[in-house]
Amino acid sequence: MKKLHSILNNKKYLQSVLLSATTILIFVVTRLPHMQTLILLLTGIMLVILISYIYIARQMKRKKTLSFVYLIILTTLLLVFSTGWYVSPFFFLLYLLSISFTFLFPPLVTRTFVLTLSILLLLTIGQVDIWYDLFIVLSILVIIPLYHYLQKEYLLIKEQTK
Repeated sequence: MKKLHSILNNKKYLQSVLLSATTILIFVVTRLPHMQTLILLLTGIMLVILISYIYIARQMKRKKTLSFVYLIILTTLLLVFSTGWYVSPFFFLLYLLSISFTFLFPPLVTRTFVLTLSILLLLTIGQVDIWYDLFIVLSILVIIPLYHYLQKEYLLIKEQTK
């Protein structure tokens, strides 16, 4: 019981679980056929909320918080998943989102998100073309070594500026 309590108190584990659970939940909901119109409506509402949040934060000269980051993640996942996954015109946002995690979260969170996303994409292989889908999954998995390199370079630059 103490071990479970210490895991839940550890921020990186909690963020990993929360991000994976959110990704899986959005995957399941967007795959339900009778939810398609509601998902598009929810995506539109999330975009309006995100734009409003940015506008209000600028007007009040407030910093963007972790809730802002989670709002961007949720909106991006909804946008990509509701517009067709592999064939979505916004699919590139998943790459940008994964790379941005390098600078926002601990490595465990990034790895967990990329692996969860890859597993979910593997479940839908064959939607367009099996080789194209496999190429997409492999390109997402390449982000893991890339983020290690980016994180190391970022830390070196940060050390040099001290």
